[in-house]
Amino acid sequence: GDAESHFTEAERVARDRHDQLLLAETAREQADLYRRQSRNRDTLQALNRSRRVFEELNASRFLADVGRRMARLEED
Repeated sequence: GDAESHFTEAERVARDRHDQLLLAETAREQADLYRRQSRNRDTLQALNRSRRVFEELNASRFLADVGRRMARLEED
């Protein structure tokens, strides 16, 4: 849908600009979209992408947020 195409575009922009923070945040928000659509595998993949980039950036606050989101997914 529209939201998914916007995320695809945001990811392209982030890669073009080498903006790792935008890339990680886009994946994290994309995970929320997938979760609302009950696409658990896609949600987990997006969260893992987000986590990897946040780890590379050593962004502990964001890592904690992604960890909470993963825990919620596991509870579902």
